[in-house]
Amino acid sequence: MILVDRGPEHPDLPAIRTAELARIEVIRSAGRFPRSDEFGARLRAVRSLLRARQHFVCCYCEKFSEEKYATVEHVRPKAETRRSNGRLERGYWWLAWSWENLLFCCEQCNGHKDTWFPLRGDDQPPHVGRPLAERDVPPGHEHPLLLDPAADDGIAAIQFRLVRGRWIPQPREGSRRGYETIQRIQLDRSDLLDLYTSVARDLDESVARIRSAMSTTTPPSSVVSAIWHEVLRRQLRPGAPLCGLRYDIFDHHFPRRVRQRWDISLDEHASRLTARRTGA
Repeated sequence: MILVDRGPEHPDLPAIRTAELARIEVIRSAGRFPRSDEFGARLRAVRSLLRARQHFVCCYCEKFSEEKYATVEHVRPKAETRRSNGRLERGYWWLAWSWENLLFCCEQCNGHKDTWFPLRGDDQPPHVGRPLAERDVPPGHEHPLLLDPAADDGIAAIQFRLVRGRWIPQPREGSRRGYETIQRIQLDRSDLLDLYTSVARDLDESVARIRSAMSTTTPPSSVVSAIWHEVLRRQLRPGAPLCGLRYDIFDHHFPRRVRQRWDISLDEHASRLTARRTGA
């Protein structure tokens, strides 16, 4: 998962938001909260723009997603919300058409996330992990446990590690939010593990090129530096599927001590994807 830049909101969204919120306010004035099926489908109008801004990949798993098989994800669920202990509460209905609450998401990740939106302390005594008051603007006093792809650095919280021949997402440095995101969205589900293996195999040739250059010269080397820059510019470009995984594969094969010895930098090429810095 990497940081998503939504850009300016869709030009049609303000009018849609005004009309739809007025309709939902009628339901609230009747003393009840809107059901999921009462929100309508007008957000389909913004799906294409969100998908393009995200380079056509899912905001959570980073795999390429065709528009017809994907959906508009609400970071804060609109109809009802499931907290850490599984307790259901009312959703963030007033944010249902808020640009800052919308992302493009594959069908599988959307289904696994479902209505989950746990907060830090929401399984403790009242007022410790209390949600936003109705109609409040986020984040307020909330401390979400799930990463927001448009606000949080996924690479800093989730690390892919090679475990018995497979690349497995794990919380980086014990990150609670990384753990919750992996678990709730199931970023370690079988179809993704297979995809991670495929991406790693596709990188074998690039890794071999760099290692071959290192074996035929001495550090620092302009030849190694040139190949490193060429490979990483291509593999860690914004929009390349599974950049978070690619980042950790290069970090694994060429750890910091190696990069420092050869005077090559992972930070330089990953700066558009993450604020995390390795020191080389």
